Amino acid sequence: MNPEQPDRHDQRKALYRAAKDVTYVLKLRPGLKALLDVLIDHIPNGAPRPVSPAAMQRLADKLGCEDRAIRYRIARLVRLGLVTNRCLANGRRHVQRARTGTIVHVAGIDLSPLLDTAWDWADRAADKKDAYARRARLRFQISEKRGALVRAFRGEEMPADLEALWSGLPRDIAKLGLAALEVLVDKVDRLISVTLADQKSFAGQPEECDRAYITDQGQSESCNPAMPAGKRAQEKPPRQTPRCGLEHVSLRQAVMAAPDDWRIEMERHGRSSWHILAGIAYQRARALGVSPSAWALAQNAVGTNGAAIIVMMADAKSHARGGPVRSVGGWVRRMAERAEKGTATLHRALFGLLHEEAVPC
Repeated sequence: MNPEQPDRHDQRKALYRAAKDVTYVLKLRPGLKALLDVLIDHIPNGAPRPVSPAAMQRLADKLGCEDRAIRYRIARLVRLGLVTNRCLANGRRHVQRARTGTIVHVAGIDLSPLLDTAWDWADRAADKKDAYARRARLRFQISEKRGALVRAFRGEEMPADLEALWSGLPRDIAKLGLAALEVLVDKVDRLISVTLADQKSFAGQPEECDRAYITDQGQSESCNPAMPAGKRAQEKPPRQTPRCGLEHVSLRQAVMAAPDDWRIEMERHGRSSWHILAGIAYQRARALGVSPSAWALAQNAVGTNGAAIIVMMADAKSHARGGPVRSVGGWVRRMAERAEKGTATLHRALFGLLHEEAVPC
């Protein structure tokens, strides 16, 4: 028993779904699908039947083509049994209404055949999608089994009977149908079970030529407790970042020593942190003339927080603020080089800013 037909309010939605299913099943060209959508759009509300009275010129303007192309597409849809041409004798289309405004007759392209078979097209589309998925799975299985056969006889000559069976298998399986793929899977399975039952590669056993791969590992103290103590003592400890007195500097002291515009910008973030201070220093470094190499040198010498303090102090001591530093970039590079050697006393310079005293580094 067929399902009930959708009411008039759901006709347009059902027609859109049917047009999509028909396009997928029959592989309609985009022009035919676009014409179906435009015809559905122009079905008047309240029409007794799903008839589209859209004029030929309006359809041509909507689709951006000539009238003869529209006529050809409509004839194609009629031959496919999707629509019926119910235009007047002279090809005119119109909508006739009663005095109450109710539509009593519509002349145009009737989409009732498409609506009547909407459920059938939906079933056919679902079956086609399912068949496509099954074909994809079968193609994958065949490719995997073929690869196993090739790997099993790699470096060996294939027997004559197996070579004959192998040559009889189709090479291009992309265009094979579902039934042909199922037959091909059975053939490949029988081929594997008959000729390769005793192959170790299919039994999951390693071949005799397979050997464990062992990497060369150097001796370490944990793995070799017998290592001489003198040799362990000769190993260099990891390089530590010079502190240069920055371990005595707190975040509060760094913020208090910063220029006023630095503190105002930090207040915009709502809180103070080393991360925010480093971000401000990195943004202002280029404007102050600090090259990326100088910033990288300072960051490598005393870390990101230390580099931020160096840039901040260079800005505070700059000639533009009435200080003695004429080249901020050069001062940052010089302090970074001294910090890398461990001869800088950056905390004294910062405390000098706090007490408004010019203490040399």
